[in-house]
Amino acid sequence: MNKLSKGVLREIRKSKFQYSGTIVLLALAVMLYVMLNTSIHALEESNEQFVKQYVQEDFHVFTGTSLKKQQMEELEQKYQVLLEERKGKDVFLGKGKSLRVFTIPETVNIPYVEDGKLPEKDNEIAIAQSYATANGLSVGDTLTIGQEKWTISGTIYLPDYVYMLKNVNDLIQDPASFGIALVSDKGFERLEGTGVIFYSGHWKKGEQADEFRAALSSITPIILWMNGDENPRITYIETEIQGTKTTTKVFPLFIAGIVVMMVLVLLKRRLELQRSQLGTLLSIGYRKGEIVRAFLLYPVLIGLVGSVLGIVSGLFFSIPITEIYTQFFNLPLLHDFQVNVEALVFALIVPLSLLCLVSWYVIARQLRQSPIDLLRPSLQQRKNRIHRERFIRFRLKKFSSRFRLRMLTRHIGRMILLSMGIILATVLLMYGFISMNSMDTLLNKTYKESFKYEYAYYFQELQRGDAKSGDPFTFAEGSILSVNGKKLDEDQTVSVYGIDPSVKLLRLENGQGHRLLSSMGEGAIVTKALAYALNVQEGDELLLWSESNQKKLSVTVKGIAEIYTGTSIYMNREAVNDWAGYPDGAYVGIWTKEPLSHPQGVYMTESKEDMIQSFQSIMKPMRYSLFIMSGLAFVIGVIIVSLITNLIVDENTITISLMKIMGYQDRSIASLILNIYTPVVFVSYLLGIPISLFSIDALVRSIADETNYVLPVGVDYRMAVLGLFFIYASYYASLWISRRKLKKVSLQEVLKGQER
Repeated sequence: MNKLSKGVLREIRKSKFQYSGTIVLLALAVMLYVMLNTSIHALEESNEQFVKQYVQEDFHVFTGTSLKKQQMEELEQKYQVLLEERKGKDVFLGKGKSLRVFTIPETVNIPYVEDGKLPEKDNEIAIAQSYATANGLSVGDTLTIGQEKWTISGTIYLPDYVYMLKNVNDLIQDPASFGIALVSDKGFERLEGTGVIFYSGHWKKGEQADEFRAALSSITPIILWMNGDENPRITYIETEIQGTKTTTKVFPLFIAGIVVMMVLVLLKRRLELQRSQLGTLLSIGYRKGEIVRAFLLYPVLIGLVGSVLGIVSGLFFSIPITEIYTQFFNLPLLHDFQVNVEALVFALIVPLSLLCLVSWYVIARQLRQSPIDLLRPSLQQRKNRIHRERFIRFRLKKFSSRFRLRMLTRHIGRMILLSMGIILATVLLMYGFISMNSMDTLLNKTYKESFKYEYAYYFQELQRGDAKSGDPFTFAEGSILSVNGKKLDEDQTVSVYGIDPSVKLLRLENGQGHRLLSSMGEGAIVTKALAYALNVQEGDELLLWSESNQKKLSVTVKGIAEIYTGTSIYMNREAVNDWAGYPDGAYVGIWTKEPLSHPQGVYMTESKEDMIQSFQSIMKPMRYSLFIMSGLAFVIGVIIVSLITNLIVDENTITISLMKIMGYQDRSIASLILNIYTPVVFVSYLLGIPISLFSIDALVRSIADETNYVLPVGVDYRMAVLGLFFIYASYYASLWISRRKLKKVSLQEVLKGQER
């Protein structure tokens, strides 16, 4: 190793705090990339394998009457489809816990057995692995259902319940209170209550959905048809995978950009400090290439050490993260844990190449000057400094203000770097705060203010006459073909509810609190989720299509209700009946305040209390994620601010020493030299809030049609104040670290500077 390289290593050891902070930040970016990329790759591979090998459904359908075996065989043969008749019952275990029990599928949605075996005896039951884990159950344990004792024969996964929602309109699963189970045909008959029959289908070759639905509707009324790509129990994992992939690219890249700026700041300072040495080296015969290679040790060491640390820690944490993902989703880990070589190469090569490329440009640009010019102070920098100081001198009278502003404007690049770091920390904080606030708003606006009912019952057969209790409603599945005559790129599936103007258990209000039912008339009221998904405004024309009735309907949007769940439309009940082909006065569901005593023919029941409990159950882990976000924001803020303030102390040791000789106390010196970025931190925080709101709102809009819900994006002023407290806590923690270094500056530094 030549003398130039040894000198670079000596400088790195001398300023190890600054370089170690940069390495930690780069390691953090690489760790996040490797950890998320590796875990999401294993999750995606397992999901794809599970879908194919265990024949995940392409659709399921509820019909008005059951199909005969001969009818099923004819439909299967004619339309090249596998049909599986499914029987299901909801059973209650007490303490708010319930199981949805199915007979064992054989051709579609084949169960994967994690532990034990499928039920063989009529008193055996297999339960979902996630439900068993959440409730501390294992194979061989006994469950009491009604008056009967059941032995757990195994734990299973089902392809159509990867995300284990009780109802498709729910947003959040709660495996502690709801799970799925399988029993034998004889065991199913032992269960109390009325079961439902529906059919799961899987296309053997090409999809013939339109023809199949038309043929099926000629045999029996179609109560509910749901394609697999519209079923949140199936699609939510795909949305999560795509969202995590986006996060894997964007967030680490932003941190890496800050790292590049930090390296540039350190490198430019080192080049300026050694400006005369560079001129001397060139004048005595050193080649520019030798000097460039020596100075490239700065980015090479930072890039290598940071990337390697990030890769090792990312691989280490990817294993538990993968397990968390597979437990969160009711998904078996079918894909063995493998190192994604492509991701590792990317994580090592890209940061290193980027750092070296940018650093080479900065070094080469400095060395373009002649040795004589390098031996002189930078003329351009002196001109810029004189111009700024004249501006400051004539506009500010107070010494402390002039001094701080001069210190602040000497290095605009550092101020930009600090601002970017504070904005990133603010975005991290706001993501957590806004998510918590949005969930609270969604819960209050939708389930407490709009949905006044406690239970919703959906009947498998059409009901006629007056409802004995509650508010009746019609329900039909459809799709939106166009908005204002403009055909959609992809038809939007919607749930269309037919309601009476006198409905009492549903309150539809807009954002201003105005009731919308009175203005509905022959038009339609859409939910906020649908408005976000299609960017629909009041007054727009929607063209609806009914697959079961093969009929179009054009409606005008009369209002947008503050309901953030479900891509739903509310219309007059008679208009929906006519469009769906139902008889006059018919209804398929009822909203009630009290549970029905003995409901018959109900294929789905929604309990508002269950939905609220599901929300509350997710709040605790969300708070943990908020703490993680806050900690990450704190660390990023401390690293960036500490780096910059340490540079300030290094550059101003003579000034600090002179001020100490003049009688300034350490606190006063720190106030003049270190606290100069206080207004920058405040302004950057204020900029970070709208950036957070905009980015989250854009994310919510982009996934609204896939997730079936939207989050009301907004910041509570108390959270904004708390976020500012966190940011300033990291800022003042950094200043405290730098003050320790400032106190160590001796009075002799003035004499040393004169000697130099």
